[in-house]
Order: sequence, then structure tokens, then C-alpha cells
Amino acid sequence: GLLKIFSGDLTYQDSKDKGNYSLTIDLSLPVVKGPPSEYPDNRIISALSNVMLYRLQSKARAEIEKNNTHDGTKHLQFLATHMLSRGEHTMAHEILHQVRKIRQNEQTDGSMEKRIKYGTRALIPPMMTG
Repeated sequence: GLLKIFSGDLTYQDSKDKGNYSLTIDLSLPVVKGPPSEYPDNRIISALSNVMLYRLQSKARAEIEKNNTHDGTKHLQFLATHMLSRGEHTMAHEILHQVRKIRQNEQTDGSMEKRIKYGTRALIPPMMTG
């Protein structure tokens, strides 16, 4: 079967010739029963996972900068858990050390913050960082 994603008319005026134009759009995707016949390449899944980790770190930093330390440290703990599961023990321990300092209202280590930021950014393949 088909799943209708969008159906509608787009009307616009061209800025050069001042003409009015209309375009009808019908967008549907095929739907199949059961699991897909092909799964994404593991490299794609890994790259997206790495992007997710970097975004998690960025989100944590943004929350902490807004003084929302509860959510910020929660994001950092998730990040540390993922890093541990990947075998990145040193990075995970640095992240957890930062969490402890933030929760105790201690001065955080700026160089450690940079290592966490750039350590997670380094996970992203160069073609995705632009």
C-alpha cells in the first residue's frame, strides 16, 4: 500500500515576471509488511550514533550555561554511559568527574570541558563536520 505524506497546492508569484503559478503536490511512500529487506550500513548507523553523542554533549553544555544543572548533568551522565559502552573509559570518567563538580557547585575544569567537547566532536566523520 501507500502512505500519503502530503497532498496540497502550492501557489506563488515569480519575482521576475510577476506571474502567478500553482503547483499540485502529492507525496506518498510505499508501505510494506514485515522487516525491511535491507538494513542501513553499519557505518551509517555508527556515524549517526556519533553525531547523537556530540549533540548530547552540546545540549548538556547549553543547559548548564542556562543554570539548568539538573538536566545538563543528566545529559552528561547519559553521555558517560554511552562512552563507557564504547570502551571510552577515560572520557567517561572525565565526564562523570565534571558531573560531580557541577552538582557540588565547584569550579569546573575548563580544559576538561574542552576535552569532552572536542573528544565527542572527534567521533564525527570529517565529511559530516563540513
